[in-house]
Amino acid sequence: MKNERYEFCRTFEGHSDAVTSGCFSPDGKIIATTCHNSDFRLWTVDAVNIHIQDDAHDLGIQNSDFSENFEPIPLLTMHNKQHYLLATCGNDSLVKLWRICIPKEDENYCFERVEVKMWRTLQGHGGSVTCVRLSPESGEIACSTATDRQARLWSVYSAECLHVLDHDSIVTSCSFTYDSSLLAIGCLDKTLWIWKLPQQLVRF
Repeated sequence: MKNERYEFCRTFEGHSDAVTSGCFSPDGKIIATTCHNSDFRLWTVDAVNIHIQDDAHDLGIQNSDFSENFEPIPLLTMHNKQHYLLATCGNDSLVKLWRICIPKEDENYCFERVEVKMWRTLQGHGGSVTCVRLSPESGEIACSTATDRQARLWSVYSAECLHVLDHDSIVTSCSFTYDSSLLAIGCLDKTLWIWKLPQQLVRF
C-alpha cells in the first residue's frame, strides 16, 4: 500500500452552488452531479458536460443514485441505445426517477444526443428528502430518508410507497446490503438503525 500512487485525474466545474452528490452510472460511462441550486448535470468521465437538467427539484437537490439494472425500464426497446435510471431527492419533499437514454453507433456512445425524461415521482415525505438509494442489481426498490424522521420504501415501477419506517430522529442516510435483505439507516441522533427486510419485499 505504501508504494501505491494516487493520481488526480480532473475537476468537474459548472455548477453555480455547492455540489451535494456525485454518482457513476453502472457501466462507468457517465457521472451525475447534483447541486443546492436545484439542477443536476450529466458528464462523461472526461469532464464533458452533456446535459443540464434545470429545476429538477424546486428547493435544491440533496442526493442521487443510479440503478445498477441495465434494463431499468420494463418493455423499453434497447436496440442501439443504452438506458439508465437515475434517482434524485430534494428539499421539495420529493424523490424523482429520471430515464436517461444515450444512442449508440457501432458500440460507440453518442453522448451529444443524450435524452433525459422524468419517469416517476415518489411523493409522501413531510420534509426535505436527505438520501435516496436504489436496491442493488434489480433496482426494483427505492429507499428514501427525510427530515420527517421517516425512511420510506418504494416500488420503482409503480411509484407506490410499500412501507414507512419511523425513527426517533431526523434520518440522514440509507444503504442496502447487496442482496437487499438488510437496510442501514443513519440518524441525526448519532445512531445507526439496521432493518431486516421481509423476503417478499426483497423479491418484489
